[in-house]
Amino acid sequence: MNIPIGKYISQKLRSKGILNKDAATFIGLSKSAFEKILAQNDIYGSRLLKLSALLDENLFEYYESEEPIASYRKKELEEYEAKLTSLSERVEQLTKRVLDQEEVIRLLKEKEQFLNPSK
Repeated sequence: MNIPIGKYISQKLRSKGILNKDAATFIGLSKSAFEKILAQNDIYGSRLLKLSALLDENLFEYYESEEPIASYRKKELEEYEAKLTSLSERVEQLTKRVLDQEEVIRLLKEKEQFLNPSK
């Protein structure tokens, strides 16, 4: 991100109409201590968790474009896509198997009717 995390959080609070004093109370700080934190470039994860709850938003996403997080997320995404492709192929195989078995059942029923027309 191009802006410091504190400023980013300030913008989020403002956009939701949450006052600094209310956010400070929510995370257990005075208004002045909270405003000092907003001026910093780093914020403790425990405070980000509380602020995420207050804003009902994942503030950790702020860091997703930063290295090494961006590389980790890219690798995770590639792994999930590979798993999804594999599972999709497996579903396709199993669907074909079910269709084949339904056809076998249909043919066996047809054969039974042919061999035993009275049933």
